[in-house]
Amino acid sequence: MFPDGEDYVRLLGNVKGEDVIVVQTTFPPHRYWRLLLILDACREAGAAKVRAVVPYLAYARQDRIFQAGESLSARVVGETLSNLCAQIVTVDVHKEDIRTFFRIPFTNISAEEPLSRELDRLGVQVVLAPDAGARPRAEAIGKRIRVQVDHLEKKRITSEMVEMTPKSLNVSGKSVAIVDDIISTGGTMAKALEQLKKNGARDVYAVGVHGLFLGEAVQKLTAAGAKDLIATDTVETKYSRVTVADQIVGALRAPLPAIAKR
Repeated sequence: MFPDGEDYVRLLGNVKGEDVIVVQTTFPPHRYWRLLLILDACREAGAAKVRAVVPYLAYARQDRIFQAGESLSARVVGETLSNLCAQIVTVDVHKEDIRTFFRIPFTNISAEEPLSRELDRLGVQVVLAPDAGARPRAEAIGKRIRVQVDHLEKKRITSEMVEMTPKSLNVSGKSVAIVDDIISTGGTMAKALEQLKKNGARDVYAVGVHGLFLGEAVQKLTAAGAKDLIATDTVETKYSRVTVADQIVGALRAPLPAIAKR
């Protein structure tokens, strides 16, 4: 690294003619730039093929323009990586529609299977999604471990108070897991945890595929009553209890998927 913080990348081995797989998560986001430099170094060194495994893909959430003047960051990521590698493998990207921004084979792995095994081991009885949009992930996990599934609904009590409760299920006395793709600051999930505890849930687990745990997220979730925090190893923290390594290996060994059409 240069004194001003710029990354310096140099390969110490010979990759000429080799099929190279670069594994680099992009959290914190500056690691995205590091990934680009590593991919470029491999290409310059004569690698026959360079593939990128990016377990957490930064800048993927801005997949459309919401307000005039915004950058479409998912498109920038897609176009840039398409110029530097032959395939990308990622895990539970926020919206899979971004595959259309890539001109290379794009594989989006699901962490449902390894997360399901962990929740089954813990004896979880109800799997909740934080909202209706996230319900498909909860349903897939609930189906695997054969438990009830629901999603949380926001109900405004006053102009300053919002209540979050399961749409239809009674959680009293039960072990519950709230499952989301990303746990960032933990604010919304903490409110949900507090409400579930008030509703009589015995144990509540905060579960995320990508556990970023920014700022005081861990303290918020713990104070709200989380029995434990569970995340995968797409981002390495002390809560990365679930590995997606087998799923990544399987994707790399599988035939290349078709390139999506815009």
